Amino acid sequence: MSPKRSIPLIFVLLTLGAGGPHDAGALAQEMRPAARILVGELRGPITPVTVEYVGMAVEKAAQEGYGLLVFEMDTPGGLVVSTEAIIQKILGATVPVAVLVTPGGAQAASAGLYIANAADIIAMAPGTRIGAGHPVSIAPGTDNKKEESARDLMGEKVENDLAASVRSIATQRKRNAVVYERMVRESISLAVGELVGRVNR
Repeated sequence: MSPKRSIPLIFVLLTLGAGGPHDAGALAQEMRPAARILVGELRGPITPVTVEYVGMAVEKAAQEGYGLLVFEMDTPGGLVVSTEAIIQKILGATVPVAVLVTPGGAQAASAGLYIANAADIIAMAPGTRIGAGHPVSIAPGTDNKKEESARDLMGEKVENDLAASVRSIATQRKRNAVVYERMVRESISLAVGELVGRVNR
């Protein structure tokens, strides 16, 4: 993986909002004035291939001395297993990681929400949105009313687990864990202005 283009450090620090331990001021102090920024893309569904890609990017950023790793994101979601693997790689990264939802009209939906939440910094271009994180089953529907009305224990387990995960990481990143949990349990989505006003403390 190699950077798509050069991004001036000052642009990143002024554009990306504070979202955790590595806020803009802390990043400015941690990185040299000429620190390089590695830029990757997370576009389309989140799959095992995405996991490999993120792992390569995290490793490259650390080994080659980059000061910041930025993932430009536009995803409708993807596999839970792949999402959790990516979260672990981001949380374990030794280089600060930022997610930039871009271009205008892009989304960090479902799996994208969880991945963005794991990043040190979340930024959103005008006209983008984040959320809709309620887990959904890919199993075909049923016409059996008894099955439809039965309590979905497996679905509840998955929802509770993902809600706990997003709440835990949001708290770690000093974000509003209540709103992040609502994005999971109620599947709400937020526009860029709402993210700043409601999600970051």
